[in-house]
Amino acid sequence: MKSNKIIISKITFPMQRVLMGLNAIQLVYLSSSYINSTLENKFPVLEGLFTPAIANICTTSGCWQSIIPFFASTYGALALLSVVALFFRPGRELRLVILAAASMHCLMAAIRLFIVPSAFYLEGAAARASAGQLIFGGLLVLSCILPYPRPAMGER
Repeated sequence: MKSNKIIISKITFPMQRVLMGLNAIQLVYLSSSYINSTLENKFPVLEGLFTPAIANICTTSGCWQSIIPFFASTYGALALLSVVALFFRPGRELRLVILAAASMHCLMAAIRLFIVPSAFYLEGAAARASAGQLIFGGLLVLSCILPYPRPAMGER
């Protein structure tokens, strides 16, 4: 049993770094695609999520062009925070950044599932997007719960 704890504690920090790297990649992708979409007034990421009626109304009225740049800048800032977190040592600061990223993913999924009317989404699109975010958010939370290795005597 003790050897399992030692193994788990040794993989905690590498797992956190991999998850934060994946988080940064995902957020950079979303941010850049949202910026590009705003410039071209074409929103393939959102059109794959929302019904054609909603997508058409939001594209032609310009509401996406007025809202999406704010999402893009928020995702960009969170991506930068995720990259900076890759250079943190194991500890509270890293866990706080990871919990912030997990909160973002889980809250977005919850809002998509429970607040925004389901009639706005393509069949099954909200559930698919939310499932991915909830799984990733859960992995982030799990990586915060796992222990770090104990420093040897005299180390700190």
